Amino acid sequence: LQQEITKEKLSSSLDEETLALAHTMQHDMAVMVRCFLDIETTTSSLHSQLTEETEAIVDAYKEGSSWSQTLPSAESKRFIEHAYKFFVSHIFNPYPTREEKQAIADETNNSRVTRSTVSNWFANARRRCGWIDILKQRCNGNRDQMVDLAK
Repeated sequence: LQQEITKEKLSSSLDEETLALAHTMQHDMAVMVRCFLDIETTTSSLHSQLTEETEAIVDAYKEGSSWSQTLPSAESKRFIEHAYKFFVSHIFNPYPTREEKQAIADETNNSRVTRSTVSNWFANARRRCGWIDILKQRCNGNRDQMVDLAK
C-alpha cells in the first residue's frame, strides 16, 4: 500500500486530501496487523503454557495417584485404564456425557462400577489433578473458554 501511495503521489494523480486519507489508512492497517500478530503470539504462548502445565499436573498426579482406593487392584486397573484414557484424551474438557460415562462403566466388566462411580471419579480427578484450578485461573471458570483456548 505504501508503494502504491508513493507511486500515485509522484504521478500527481491524487489530490492532497486523498493522499492524506491513504496515509492514514495505511498507518491504521499497519497498527491492526501488529495487534493481530501480537494476539496470535500471545494466544499461541498461552496455549503452549497451558498444555505444559496440564501435562505436568497429570504426570505428577500419575506418579502419586490415589484414584484406585475404592476398588480391588485388578478391577481398579481396568476402571482406571478406561477412565484415565478418556480423561487424558479430553483433558481440555474432561466432562464425559452420560453415554460416555456408561460406556466407561460397561468397559470395566464390573457391576460395582456404575455411571455414578464414573461421575465421582471424574469429579475427583479434575479436582485432584488441578484441572479446576487451571480452569478458574486461566478461564474464569468458563469451560467453553477453556475448550476454545485449547483449539
